[in-house]
Amino acid sequence: MDKRSILDTVKTPRFVHRDLWWGNIFVDPNTLQITGITDYERALYGDPLLDFVFGFAEENEGFKNGYGRDSSFSNSEKCLLNVYQIYNLLLIIIEAHYRKYPDNEENEQKARIVLMEEIEKAKAWELN
Repeated sequence: MDKRSILDTVKTPRFVHRDLWWGNIFVDPNTLQITGITDYERALYGDPLLDFVFGFAEENEGFKNGYGRDSSFSNSEKCLLNVYQIYNLLLIIIEAHYRKYPDNEENEQKARIVLMEEIEKAKAWELN
């Protein structure tokens, strides 16, 4: 499989939030049930794995179970997660400038370091 074809493995798009983290999820403290989700500006129809970036859900068994996932990702899913991580890091770097976030230099430098690490991971993919 050539590296470009990894995106062709996504067959059925789903509604994906893309900014799902603890601050955007409302939970009833008594029942621990999700009562709401906010901040849909980055939502789109695409690969549900887009919600697994930035490590929020990749190591969260409850989150994966909610997506009907077991505890592991296939090799091609790991490659897709890598692509989505690169995409989101680029958004962070670009967005900070047009939103004029104050004192963003440190966050941008961190994002650039992680971006280069993710690009190196992508270079090393072994697809079967």
